[in-house]
Amino acid sequence: MAKPLVSRYKADKLALAVFLVGLAILSYSESWWPGFALALGASLFVKRLFEGKYYEAILTMALFGAVFASVKYNTSWITALFLIAALVFVFQAFMNTPADEIEEEEELEKELDEDD
Repeated sequence: MAKPLVSRYKADKLALAVFLVGLAILSYSESWWPGFALALGASLFVKRLFEGKYYEAILTMALFGAVFASVKYNTSWITALFLIAALVFVFQAFMNTPADEIEEEEELEKELDEDD
């Protein structure tokens, strides 16, 4: 796994800032949908990017960008896109072990070794 560019706290705050800027732009332009999908996708993209998860960042932006494009240009494949996105996220949830869980396991192993 790639090394994170910033701490998880900073990544969360930067992602929130991007989301709020996106909402501000949407509020000003009064164009809520499909712009909301793009604002949410950009926020998640920034979070994953700063966490060093480059593959997930690109995948996230591609999915949300596709939702934006399908609604903006009135294509009929949005239902399939949502199902594909759901399957990708379920797959990622079960196939990738989060770094936090790995760190917790390593800390527990160290504690057990110290007790012996």
